Amino acid sequence: MPESPDKPCTAWFSHQEKRSDLHKKFINAAKVVDVAISQSKKYASMLRDNHNLHNVMQIMAGVDLEKFKIRENINIKSKRLIVGHIGRQYTSSDRKNPNLIKKISRLNFVDFRATEGKLKPSQIPDFYRKLHVVISPATIEGGPMCIQESLAVGVPIVCLNNVGVANEFEVGVLRADNNDHFINILEEMYRTKSYITKWADPDVMDQMRKQVEQYTWEKFAHGHDKIWEMITTESWNRS
Repeated sequence: MPESPDKPCTAWFSHQEKRSDLHKKFINAAKVVDVAISQSKKYASMLRDNHNLHNVMQIMAGVDLEKFKIRENINIKSKRLIVGHIGRQYTSSDRKNPNLIKKISRLNFVDFRATEGKLKPSQIPDFYRKLHVVISPATIEGGPMCIQESLAVGVPIVCLNNVGVANEFEVGVLRADNNDHFINILEEMYRTKSYITKWADPDVMDQMRKQVEQYTWEKFAHGHDKIWEMITTESWNRS
């Protein structure tokens, strides 16, 4: 990215890497664009409060509620906890927490299922609906989309506290303080059978879904249109 773009410019700030050079680029890029856009309140607040940047907007990604319909048939016959992981898995960095994913997949009470990039987009909503719980063990994250998508279908999700949009929602989002706590939550869910009692209750699933109903792709697009209209006016002050 140029040090100072000569035309109206925005950028999407997903997550800040730990590597020092990338860590600095995240901040420096936010300083030179007209508007820094972030999905999570965490990074939007960080840019405003820690770096005194005023032109920062939070725009949440959308979820297609017509495709991600709330689940109806809960698998109560399974003798194990059906745990799903959505998205890429890789071991080149610890950002996705590969060691925790591997450990969870080997738990004797877990039926582990993962998309691993092998499903077509049309197959993903049904993948969610067959799960008891979704996991998002990433240590650094700007989203992830699986939080909104799992809530839309009425499936609880376990993630690490203060990662991405983990704190944007309440019902159905189970936040872990660390890896051991993460596994403890799954063990407790299995031991108490809360995945087919509390979390499969129609009223609770409805509460999960209502939290994401306002986040549509149409609203996502309108948010960007509004920013673009704002920064292309002659009165825009690039400061």
